[in-house]
Amino acid sequence: MKITFIATKSHELENIAEEIASAGKVRSYELTTILPPDDIVSAYLLHHDRIVLGQYLDAKFSQSEYDRLVLFLEQKWQPVEAKFFKQLAAITDIEPLPHYAASITKYGPGGSYRFPDEVTIRMATDDDLEYCEVNLAHELIHLLVEPFVQKQKLTHNEKEELISTILFQPEIDGIFGIKNEKVFTSVMFQDFKKYLTLENN
Repeated sequence: MKITFIATKSHELENIAEEIASAGKVRSYELTTILPPDDIVSAYLLHHDRIVLGQYLDAKFSQSEYDRLVLFLEQKWQPVEAKFFKQLAAITDIEPLPHYAASITKYGPGGSYRFPDEVTIRMATDDDLEYCEVNLAHELIHLLVEPFVQKQKLTHNEKEELISTILFQPEIDGIFGIKNEKVFTSVMFQDFKKYLTLENN
């Protein structure tokens, strides 16, 4: 597979710290996020000392449970990976990287990405588990188009609209058996490729 899945306590600790730091921005986008209890977050913010997060995680983290989540996602992702990357390259004319890393978390919003080759996928709720492979595809598309998003100076909402228009193109949504009728009315849907240029407009 092109994806290496990561589920360690140290990665989870790093992710929790990042999610606490970005919680305000996440909420400004009207997204829901999962964080440790308020007293843990407050203690961490007061001292900016990860010891409090480490102690919290010591009581919560189970390597075997995270390993089961990795296996669950791998089993959903492996059958679709090759076709996804093939179709993604075909419809965007952008070649994916040879390899990506995906960290598993129980915190934050549904997923996030760190350009150029890292994503984080939340697997905490029933919806997370049901759509984990779709969320992974969503974040991988983010990585693929990030240089164009930056060049085009797209807003957060425009960026997410671009990701959705690519994810719900027939060649890709059919792989996952998903539909989103709303995206078909997007102004980007029929002409999304014009956003995938690094040339000056």
